[in-house]
Amino acid sequence: MFVEILIDGLTFGLMLSLLGVGITLIFGLGEILNMAHGEFVIICALLSWGLSGMGVNLLLSITSSLMVTGLIGLAIEKTLLYPAYRAKGETRILMGIFITLGLSLALHSYLLNTVPLAQFSVRVPLSGFYVGGVLVRASSLLSALIATAALALLSL
Repeated sequence: MFVEILIDGLTFGLMLSLLGVGITLIFGLGEILNMAHGEFVIICALLSWGLSGMGVNLLLSITSSLMVTGLIGLAIEKTLLYPAYRAKGETRILMGIFITLGLSLALHSYLLNTVPLAQFSVRVPLSGFYVGGVLVRASSLLSALIATAALALLSL
């Protein structure tokens, strides 16, 4: 059982690494600590899911959703975040945190009320397999492989 927990822990650590890279990248580019970037991922996923549900080609729905979400983000940056970008030093960082945290709470509440049953998960056809008597969940292995590949590509 220890090895199973270790594998899940390493997978979770890889996911947290991706989260850390995302936050660092966003802060490095705009010098604003964006606490709402997760909600934008959900908005993009919901848009893509909705478009593909209407019969739009999957690649086109993903591309369109990314562009629409980017435009929403640009609009928010030019309106809500404008005062934070004008500030200097610690004030800039604190304003960015407070504005994006409020935005995150507002978007999260809105999404929770408009699409309360939406769940996103990858359904792996294989539930798991045993290696040397240790159960390895296929979803954990897939998540670890995707995270490792993403981190390797980002490091390049």
